[in-house]
Amino acid sequence: IFGKSMGGQLEPNQGTVRHLLDDSVLEEPHLISPVVDLDQNSPGTPTDALNEDCSLLSRTSTLPILPCTIDGVLEPRCSMQGLLRRKVILREGKKPAVATWQRYWIQLWASSIVYFSPKCFKGSDRSDFKREPYKMVSILGWIVEPADAAFHRDTFLLTDPNKGNVYKFRANSADCADQWVRELRTTVRGGVEKKPLPANLMSFE
Repeated sequence: IFGKSMGGQLEPNQGTVRHLLDDSVLEEPHLISPVVDLDQNSPGTPTDALNEDCSLLSRTSTLPILPCTIDGVLEPRCSMQGLLRRKVILREGKKPAVATWQRYWIQLWASSIVYFSPKCFKGSDRSDFKREPYKMVSILGWIVEPADAAFHRDTFLLTDPNKGNVYKFRANSADCADQWVRELRTTVRGGVEKKPLPANLMSFE
């Protein structure tokens, strides 16, 4: 009887000894360790992808103005693009009841400004905004000017004199705002005076 009871106790003990000392038997650690890695350290898990959401993307953007590409192909209509925040100052000559800053990915196509709506609340890369344009407006004949050169050098105004609409835009920096003002001034004038095309392409404008 003593022998049988010892035998019954030795089987689990032997299993435990083989697990700790014999390198050829490692099934149990392999079953446990991936669970820990998936929850804590694995960078490619679905859980991590959900947790990253758009917050990680918001830290990856380093260039406020980027080459105009769509799916890796240069977009010939686009002369400039980047993240801007916009607030309505006047709509048809009247102040709106509520005016808030809204984020858009902005592109300039010929004489038009194109808005792309954000996919989420955070993020400053092109991939954080929708692929299809939200709005496209011709700004030919509009007025572009810095909003406040003394205190808010990162902002500028875009005015539609015909409809009485005034929009304030905010860039990531004062230098970025200056770039937008220069390019927009060329755009509202039609772009021909300051950026002449080669003679063989003039007929396509």
